[in-house]
Amino acid sequence: MAHEYKVGDEPVPGYKIAQFIGRGGFGEVWRAVGPGGTDVALKAIALDRKQGMKEFKSLRLVKRIHHPNLVPILAFWLIDASGTPLDDDSIDLLGSNILDGKGVAANAATATMQFNVARADQLIIAMGLGEKNLFDMMKDYQAQGQQGIPLDELLDYMEGSARAIDFLNTARHDLGGEQPVAIQHCDIKPQNIMLVGDAVQVCDFGLARSLTDVRTTSVAGSIAYGAPELFWDNKPTHATDQYSLAITYYELRTGQLPFGPDMAAIEVMQAHRDGKLDLKHVSDAERAVLKRATHPTPSGRFERTIDMVKALRRATQGGPQTIPADATERPPATGIRSSIVQTGREIVPGYTLLEHLFHPDVRTDVWSASAPDGKPHSAWLYDLTASPGAVDREALRLVQSLADHPRLARVSGWWLLNHAGRDVSGEPLNLADDDARPATLVMASELTRTNLSHRVEECRQFRGRGIPVEELLPNMQHIAEAVDALNDATHSLRGSKWVSLIHTDLRPANLLLFGNVVKVGNFAWC
Repeated sequence: MAHEYKVGDEPVPGYKIAQFIGRGGFGEVWRAVGPGGTDVALKAIALDRKQGMKEFKSLRLVKRIHHPNLVPILAFWLIDASGTPLDDDSIDLLGSNILDGKGVAANAATATMQFNVARADQLIIAMGLGEKNLFDMMKDYQAQGQQGIPLDELLDYMEGSARAIDFLNTARHDLGGEQPVAIQHCDIKPQNIMLVGDAVQVCDFGLARSLTDVRTTSVAGSIAYGAPELFWDNKPTHATDQYSLAITYYELRTGQLPFGPDMAAIEVMQAHRDGKLDLKHVSDAERAVLKRATHPTPSGRFERTIDMVKALRRATQGGPQTIPADATERPPATGIRSSIVQTGREIVPGYTLLEHLFHPDVRTDVWSASAPDGKPHSAWLYDLTASPGAVDREALRLVQSLADHPRLARVSGWWLLNHAGRDVSGEPLNLADDDARPATLVMASELTRTNLSHRVEECRQFRGRGIPVEELLPNMQHIAEAVDALNDATHSLRGSKWVSLIHTDLRPANLLLFGNVVKVGNFAWC
């Protein structure tokens, strides 16, 4: 169990605790007086959880990296259960086992074992001490009746932060491997940008990763600021920190995050992924810059973070903008024609598209839609351009007849549309005729916004692992009941033949959550 400290304690030789600063999910931060009477920040992190390993791994990346806009790492220690610092040889050996010269980390179980062998109980880091973070500064301005940090001041802070980010993100850091590497911070937010005099320094490298760290399997970070590739792909890119700084700018400028106040964590993650950030509280010119910097696809963002800040300066000073046309919001990633799929469009008679919900795969989009019965439905839209003859119409009719099964998502209707959006469901399949060839399948189903894929990501974010077994086993029971109902050869085909149905696409994205009940959905390929 990690040691607990109080004012007056000396956790490591020469550093005496003077004041408690704050506590987070992974440790405590204190102001301490170091050798020669210098003030430093001491961060104490228990090593009985994966975050301790991440912090130690990150220190191996950044301990020798220096930049005027990065909080300096002055020293760090591993402490055993008795409160005694380990010797440097033990620390070096442990570090070499956890992180190799290419920035690749051992898995969590191996790292935990190494900590135990080394008798390490706690990690203590001495860092440069800032006056306050930008979130606290925003709160100070709001207490004076302002919306956020004044613009000119804020842009200077963003410029310093961007220079730190671009420095980290450039492949120039020698970690002892064959080639220099780039480093991603992965947790840029107002609380991690410190005011030091009139400048800012980026701090808290607990999630920093080398871009060669391809074996990392868990995600962490602050959902409100995180780029979609962090949560959905767990693969940071050269533009991940830029995305987070854009969200940081918006909050410090307006006092608000670009999400509804009542949105659940999974809905925020979906908003990141689908490019549905609410940026209405800034000017049109600023919004154009922020929309590019927060593009769901990293390649759609600015080449460098400093370029984003320069564009914001131009936008707020009335200067010319150079936002390329292809950096604006793009249509869904499927091949479905944007003239057919858009908010407010009656996609099929009686069903009007309301809101894009999620994107299960490259050929499927799911929307909410109004329906003839007055209740909202899910509208599943499938791109058939690559396989216009793949839909089994008889199977869809049978699935629709199973509307009362409690473990199957109820299908209220389906339509095959040609390239112009005309319904060709009742016409013979003719792949040679453009006007008769199906291009889009529309399936109306009962409404839900989440599936087991979303639930897995939510659990990984908050627990560092998958769905708890006590929750997962009932889910599997529900799915098994649905599969058995489909596979049972009791479905009447034209009243004369009994057949079974095979789903063919069972995966978490197609296992839909309705409260605590899981239902199998997405029957396009039955």
